[in-house]
Amino acid sequence: MDNISPLAKTLAESNGIDWRSIQGTGDGGQVVEQDIINYLTRVMSGEEEPPATPVDLPPPDWTGDELPAGMSAEMLSQAGVDSDIAAMVSQPPVAQAPQAKAHSWKKTSSSWIWKTSLSRSRWT
Repeated sequence: MDNISPLAKTLAESNGIDWRSIQGTGDGGQVVEQDIINYLTRVMSGEEEPPATPVDLPPPDWTGDELPAGMSAEMLSQAGVDSDIAAMVSQPPVAQAPQAKAHSWKKTSSSWIWKTSLSRSRWT
């Protein structure tokens, strides 16, 4: 059985704290809510290092270019992602427009002329 009160356990888990490393002050050394609050206070004041935040690895076949299969804007919204961001993320990627050259050489009847983007409309 866990030696932590239910409220303290919820508070610890929601803050990513390994409560097993905290010395409890409750009956029989039970970790109570105040122990978690005291730990968080020490972390906030810089007396202790914050707990490591576990990060789930992305699926092995995910390239980052699109949402994983089965993911939708609605699912992102339900997970707490702002609706405008969820909608933007779920849109297909926009194709990059070809980049026009800013300048080039243009052959005239008797010589070469340096053509810049400002004069492009006259020459194309």
